[in-house]
Amino acid sequence: MKTTITLLITLCTLSFSSFAQTAPTTGKKVLEVKATYAEEYLQPVTKGDLSDLLLTQMEKNVVKKAIKFGFSDITVETVGKVWYPQSLLVQGSTTATENFKFQANIMDNTTGNRYKLRISLLGHTPKYIIKEPTESNYCSQISKEGDKFSDKISWQSPLNAITLFKFVENNKATYYINLTVNGNTLNIGKTGAIILFEDGTKINKPNVKVKATVGEGTTYNYDATIELTAKEIEQLKSKRITDIRLFIYDKQITNGEVYMKYMQCLTE
Repeated sequence: MKTTITLLITLCTLSFSSFAQTAPTTGKKVLEVKATYAEEYLQPVTKGDLSDLLLTQMEKNVVKKAIKFGFSDITVETVGKVWYPQSLLVQGSTTATENFKFQANIMDNTTGNRYKLRISLLGHTPKYIIKEPTESNYCSQISKEGDKFSDKISWQSPLNAITLFKFVENNKATYYINLTVNGNTLNIGKTGAIILFEDGTKINKPNVKVKATVGEGTTYNYDATIELTAKEIEQLKSKRITDIRLFIYDKQITNGEVYMKYMQCLTE
């Protein structure tokens, strides 16, 4: 089974407040809730090449300018770049380095609701609330593959920093999670994986093996695959992942609710 997981990865190389879908109506203006392309809601927010100074200013601008849209008391949880299809950008944006937009993931401290906001490149004014896909949209992204020579069936979520797997053989289901992070130094033969949830709980696997491979430029890729227990499956179904760690390398997960949805789809 572990060989099967390795091959799949190589070939592809609720107790939390969900993201709200209704805009506040108490401000001078009301934001539209929409998605401009199918995977918009699922894109992770990254720092990219943005400086810490700019990120700090973006956060301040969002807090200030969100007031007129009814957000009087918010916390900016994440702000930065997200991938955006080149074909949907304004005319004149033709270079590969320009296929991005800015996004702020916020918490409304008054209601406890979270929102994903598309914000302007200049001034960082909220433009619209990004609409969450329906449950069926999440499940449609799970790929399924059967072995015509046996009764083995496998399911896999889209390949990302976190990838979920389900295998069924002889009517027995087994679930795995693969974690991937980047590091600037090379460490061979190391162990240890941690999945941190929003409520502070974690899945801690100190003995899991961490594989190192050469990444882009001067970086290295680290990944580990974990077989999940029934308790861990329930955690992943009901809790939002915020961070993962392999050996000493950490990665913040800005779209943790997506993996919760995927696990729900896999266990249906």
